[in-house]
Amino acid sequence: MRFKTFYATFLVTALLGSGTMARAVSPQGSLRRPDPFARAEAFFGAGQYAPAQHLLSETLAGRDTTRLNYQDAVFYDAASALLTGQPDGPARMEDFLNRYPDHPLCVYARYYLASENYREEHFDEAVRWLDQVDIDLLRPEDRDACLYKLGYACRMTGDRDRARALFGRVAGGTSIYAEDAQLYMAIADYEAGRYEEALSGLAKLEGSPLYGTAAAYYVAHVYFDQGRFQDVVDYTHDLIITDLNYQAGLYRVVAASHSRLKDYRRAAIYWDAFEKTEGMVPTAADQYEIGFTYYALKQYAKAMPYLEKAAADTTVVGQHAAYHLAGCYLAEDAKPKALAAFHVAGQSDADTLLQEDALFHEAVLTYELSYAPFSEIIRRFTDYLAKYPDSPHARQVYNYLVTAYGETKNYAAALETLEHADLNVDYVAAAYQRVAFFRAVECFDAHDYATAASLLRQSLEYGRHDSRLASQACFWMAETLAADGNPKEAVTYYKRFLADDSVRDLQEYPYASYGLGYSYFAMNAYDAAATWFNQFAAAIPADEPAWGDARNRIGDCLFMRKEYLQAIAAYREVSEKRMADADYALFQQGFCQGLLGNHQSKIATLGRLLADYPDSDYADDALYETGRACMAGQRMAEAITWYEKVISDYPNSSYVSKALSQLGLACYNRNDAESAMKYYKRVVDEFPNSPEARSALIGIRTIYMDREDADSYFEYARSLEHQQVNLTVTEQDSLTYSVAERMYMDGRTEAAREALGRYLERWPEGAFALSAHYYLGSCCRQAGDLEAAVQHYRRVADAPRSLYSEQAVSELAQLLYEQNNDEEALKYYTQLSALAELPENMTAARLGILRTEFRLKHYEEVLRAADAVTAMQKATPAQVREARFKAASSHLAQKDTTAALALFRRLSEEALSAEGAEANFRTVDLLYATKKYKDAEQAVFDFAGKNTSQTCWTARSFIRLAEVYIATDDLFQASHTIQSVLDNYAVKDDGVLEEARKVKARIDALQPEENKQP
Repeated sequence: MRFKTFYATFLVTALLGSGTMARAVSPQGSLRRPDPFARAEAFFGAGQYAPAQHLLSETLAGRDTTRLNYQDAVFYDAASALLTGQPDGPARMEDFLNRYPDHPLCVYARYYLASENYREEHFDEAVRWLDQVDIDLLRPEDRDACLYKLGYACRMTGDRDRARALFGRVAGGTSIYAEDAQLYMAIADYEAGRYEEALSGLAKLEGSPLYGTAAAYYVAHVYFDQGRFQDVVDYTHDLIITDLNYQAGLYRVVAASHSRLKDYRRAAIYWDAFEKTEGMVPTAADQYEIGFTYYALKQYAKAMPYLEKAAADTTVVGQHAAYHLAGCYLAEDAKPKALAAFHVAGQSDADTLLQEDALFHEAVLTYELSYAPFSEIIRRFTDYLAKYPDSPHARQVYNYLVTAYGETKNYAAALETLEHADLNVDYVAAAYQRVAFFRAVECFDAHDYATAASLLRQSLEYGRHDSRLASQACFWMAETLAADGNPKEAVTYYKRFLADDSVRDLQEYPYASYGLGYSYFAMNAYDAAATWFNQFAAAIPADEPAWGDARNRIGDCLFMRKEYLQAIAAYREVSEKRMADADYALFQQGFCQGLLGNHQSKIATLGRLLADYPDSDYADDALYETGRACMAGQRMAEAITWYEKVISDYPNSSYVSKALSQLGLACYNRNDAESAMKYYKRVVDEFPNSPEARSALIGIRTIYMDREDADSYFEYARSLEHQQVNLTVTEQDSLTYSVAERMYMDGRTEAAREALGRYLERWPEGAFALSAHYYLGSCCRQAGDLEAAVQHYRRVADAPRSLYSEQAVSELAQLLYEQNNDEEALKYYTQLSALAELPENMTAARLGILRTEFRLKHYEEVLRAADAVTAMQKATPAQVREARFKAASSHLAQKDTTAALALFRRLSEEALSAEGAEANFRTVDLLYATKKYKDAEQAVFDFAGKNTSQTCWTARSFIRLAEVYIATDDLFQASHTIQSVLDNYAVKDDGVLEEARKVKARIDALQPEENKQP
C-alpha cells in the first residue's frame, strides 16, 4: 500500500516545467534574467540541486537585495539545501520566509517545510506548516498532494474527522493520491462505526491493483464487526491473499467468524493457517480465541497452552481465558488446577458477571476438594456473600458455608475466620459453637488443657443452637478439668452431661461415669468412685479394655476401704478374662489374699502371674511377695529360694535390698547365723544409708550379741565409716530429719527446704541424707531454683541404689534435658532405663534417650532408641509417632532417602499432629527432590485434603508444589500456586512468606516477556 506521496516526483512536478514556476506565481511577469540564474533555475528544475546551488552563488554575490532575481535566488538556494538534506536547510528556508514574507514563492517555502516534516514523520509540525499554505496558489497538480499530506498528518495526530474531510477532497479525482485517499476515507468510516459508508467507499477500490487486497481485508473486518459472520465466510471463500501484511489478519477474522458460527472445526483450520503465517505474532486475544476453539472442540490438552498464555493478560481477555482454562482442567479431572484458574478469573472485574460466576465456582470447588490449607473454604464463601449478597447462588452458598463449618477439620483457621464474622447471625453462631468445640477437642488431644477449657466455655455460650453439642461440650470440659488436676469441678460437668437424656446414644455417654469414677478416686472418695466405676462397667461390653480398667479400679476402691474379699472378686474378673492389666489384677489379688492371711492362695495367684506374664512389670514384685508369703507360712527354705530369684533375675530392682534383708532374717530364723550375717553385711555394703541397711545393722548386732562377741560388733561398727551406729547420734539424726520430712509431706515446701538444708549441714552423710537430698531437689524445683534441684538430684542419682534413686534419676534427666544439657541428660536417661521399675519411668527413659540422641545428632543411636520406644507395649500413639518421626529424620540426615520416605509416608497418614503434618511436607519434599513430580503433586493435594491446623507445613508443601510446576514447565500453575501462599498464609515472621517470595521471583524471571504483567 502507498500511504505517502513519492517526494522526488512531487518536487520535479511542483517546481519546474522548463523553469516557469516562478514566473507563473510572480506578479511581475516575465523578466530578463542573467544567464547564471537561468542556468541555476534549469538545474534546479531538473533536480540537480548541487550544481544549481553552485550557480546561485554568483547571483547572491551581487548583493543587490532589491532585485527580484536575488530574492528568487535566496529561495532556490534554501530549497536546494533543504532538498539535499543539508542540516541548515530548514533554518535557511525559514530565514527566507522571515526576510521576504510577501514574496510569491513563500507559498512553496511553507509547502517545502511541511513536506520535509511530513517525510520525517514529524506530523504535528507538518500540520502547522500545511495550515499556512494557501492551497489555491499552488499549481493544480500540487493541490491534491498538499490535501493528501495534510489529511494523512491530521490522521496521525488524532484529528480523524478533519482527515476524512481532506481525503474526501482528493478521493474520486485523477491524481496519484485519489485511491490512497479513498482507502483512508473508508478506513476512517470503519473506525468510526459508519459501516455502510465504509463498505460503499471500499467497493470503489475493488479491482484496484494497489488497493484491492486492502479493501477486501477491510470489507471482511466490517462484516465481522457488524456481526455478519456468515457474510465474512462467504466473502472470503474464494479470496486469494498473498500479501503477508493482510494474510494473517484475514485468517484471524475468518477463524473468529467460524467460531462465532460455532463451526469450530473450520475455525481450527484457519487458526492453524494463521499461526503458520510468516512473521505472525499472536496477541493475547489470539491466544484466547485459538484456545477457546480447541476448548469448544473438547480438545482440552491442545487448548490449555493457548489459554494459559492468554490468562496472563490483565484485560477481559485474560479473565475469559482463565475461566475457560478452568473448564479444560475440570474436563481433564485436574480440579486443583481448575481451582487456581477460577481464582485468576475471579480476581478481575473486567467482566463482572463472569467474575461472579468464577468466584462461585472457585468456592464450590474448594469445598468439593476439601481444600482448605489456609481456611479458604470458609473465607471464599463468606467473601462471596459479602460481595454478592443478592446473588442467585446465595442460598446455595449459605448451605455450603454451614456444611463447611461443620465438616472442616482446620478448626484453628475456621475459628479465626468466625471471630471476625457477625455472631449475631444464627448460622454463624451455630457454626462457631461447633468449630470452638472441635478445636477444643484438638487442644485436649495436644494436652493444652487451658486453651481447651477456654474454647469449651465459648462453645457453651452458644449452646442454644445445638443442645446436643452443648452436652458433648460439658463432657469434654469435664475430661479437660480432670486431666488438668481439677476433679471437683470435673464432677459438676460430668453430671451436667449425664443429666441430658438426649445424649444417651453418644459414645461419650458411658465414659462420663468412667470419668466420674476417676474424679472421685482422685478425691479419695472411694465409695462414690466405686459406684461410678460399676455403672460404667455395666454399660459397656466386657471385652473392651476400659471394662477391665474399671474393674481394677473398683478393686482398688475396695482395697483402700480394706474390703479385701470384695476387692479380690473384682480383680479376679479381670485376670480370668486375661484383659489388659490382668497382671496388675493378679498381683493385687495375691496381695489381698496375703493381707487376709491366706498365704497359700497368695503364692498360687502370684505363681499364675509369673507363669502367664513372665515379662510383666510386676514380676519382681510378685517374686518378692511370694517370698514374704512363704515366710509368713514359716516356709523359710522356699522363701529363701524366691528372694534369691529376685536378686538373680532382677539385679537392678529396688527389691534387691529388701530381698537381701529378708534373706538375712530367714536364715536367722533357720538358725543359720553365718548365712544371715553374709546377707546382712551385703545389705550394709551395697545399700548403705538405706532403711534396709539400718535393719541389717540391728540384725548384725543381734547375731554378734547372740555370740557374746560384743568386741567384734564394735570393731565391725567402727569399720563402717559411712554408717551412723552411735545410738545417740542416730536418734538426733532421725528426729531432725523427721521434722523436715513432716513439713515436706504437709506441703510447706519453703519451711521444708530450710529444715532439710539444716539437716544436711549437720549430717551430710546421715542416715537420711539421700532422702533429704531428694526432697530438697523437689522443693528447689517447685521454687524455680533449677540449678539447686539438679545438684540435689545428682547426689541421689550418683549414690548407690536407694528407694529414691529411680525417681531422682528420672527428674534429674528431665531437668538436664530442659536445660539443653544433652550429654549429661543422656547419661541419666540411660541410667534410668537400667533402674526403672515403674512403667512410666521406663517410658520416660526410652523417650529421653530418643530425644537426647536426636538433639546430639547420634543418628544410629536414634534408630535404636526409636525401635525401643515403638516396642513398648503401652506406648501411646503420640509416642510411637514421635519415635518414627525422629527415625525418619535420622534416615534423612544419613542420606538414606528410601528409608526416610517410607517412614514419612507412613506418618503422613495422620496430619493433625505436628509430626504428622511435617511428615506430609517431608514426603512431598523427598518426592520433589527425587524428581517424582506427579507423585509430589498428588501428595500435596492429599495433604491439603487432610485439613491440618499445622498450616506452616501446608504452606511449605504448596511452595514445593510451585517448584514442581516450575520443573514441569507449567508456569501458569506455578505462578498461581505460589500466589495462593502469598495471599492467604497469615504468619508473617516464620520464614514461609520469605521463601515463597523467592520462588515467586524465580517464576517471574522465567515468564516469557509477552506474558509478564506490568
